[in-house]
Amino acid sequence: MKNIFHPILFIATIGTLMIFSSCGKENYYEKRSGPWKVEEVEIAYYKSHLNTPDSVVHFKSDTLGYFNFYHGTPSSVYVLINYPSVFLNKDYDAKYEVHEQNFDILVISNLVGSTWVDKRFAIDHPKRKTQEWTIVSDDFNGNAVRETITVHKE
Repeated sequence: MKNIFHPILFIATIGTLMIFSSCGKENYYEKRSGPWKVEEVEIAYYKSHLNTPDSVVHFKSDTLGYFNFYHGTPSSVYVLINYPSVFLNKDYDAKYEVHEQNFDILVISNLVGSTWVDKRFAIDHPKRKTQEWTIVSDDFNGNAVRETITVHKE
């Protein structure tokens, strides 16, 4: 009688693991959904191929803005920012995408004229409630701009 329960327990365990692993992406989208408050922003300017920034601008306030993610097809994000971003602007109908294999990448797309422009953010600690999103632009002449946004899931 003991031999019968071991295979059943094994099959039940494998089945449960398969269900949880197949829902991973949807679960991540659900965790992403909702408001994310902007807590701090750092914009760094690099010149002459240097590794250290030439100048840095910090913003820290309760009123910097927020991102509100809506899971759907396509998934949309409401961007409300109250700081002079180098990359983002207020957009009430932007789209977002999370890379299927790598949750460390977040793409926010804005409609500029008649074309969609993608902004790719690297996410530090993608499964935590407080995250840092970093985006870098390089003009290939030795000048670059890095914007790091610290957000917290409300």
